[in-house]
Amino acid sequence: MSDKALSPATLELTQKIQLHFPREIATDVLRAWNGAPTQVISDRLLEVFGNYPITATSEPAPPAQPIVKFGLLVDLGIITVPADYDHITCLAAFKKRHQSGKKKSFYGYNDDSNDQNFPNPTRILKAGDKLLVSAFKQIVKGETTSEERMKFLAEQGAIHVGAQGLTHVFDQKRDQLPKGYRYSSFDEKERLWPDGKRIHRVPDFDADSDGDFYWDLGRFEDPWGVSDAVLCFRDLPETSVA
Repeated sequence: MSDKALSPATLELTQKIQLHFPREIATDVLRAWNGAPTQVISDRLLEVFGNYPITATSEPAPPAQPIVKFGLLVDLGIITVPADYDHITCLAAFKKRHQSGKKKSFYGYNDDSNDQNFPNPTRILKAGDKLLVSAFKQIVKGETTSEERMKFLAEQGAIHVGAQGLTHVFDQKRDQLPKGYRYSSFDEKERLWPDGKRIHRVPDFDADSDGDFYWDLGRFEDPWGVSDAVLCFRDLPETSVA
């Protein structure tokens, strides 16, 4: 077929291919192509030139937007660690205060949530400490991991106050908590108590929709769902500290 039978656009492209044909192709590859059937060459050319090219001036695809997985459930304001607070006996005193009388605060209580199993949270509270506390809920369907929740807390500037911090939320803010959620106080995995199966347990309590409370322990290695809220403890801004 002569150049006269080609359209102007086809002629222009064939001339560009000839002018810019890569010189780096190995000789044996060129020989193989030269020996290939005409139909094979035609089919391969059609694969390449039958679609729009990706040009150097094409705009790069925008980066994928991160998926927001958690949103504010409730802002609980400020909690204050009581003047008589003793970190070493905090959990024993809490259980005595809420479970020793005829009218118990918790319908169920996990005795493994004690001072011996949880002695060393990342932040050890002191009497008079004031903290901002919020609860966040999962806003995507399905499940999230403990690692995702810890990453989210880090992005919020959270501190980890362990089961001890959880007791102050219950004592001071339980009436403000939306019902139907489990509220967890996360910490670094190595600071959580490993049970007999080497599962690291996360201090939490359930606030059931019927009004009952359950003091319990979640599992760091297990996934979490939409009814599992995460508590976020933060230091007060310096300007707010009395």
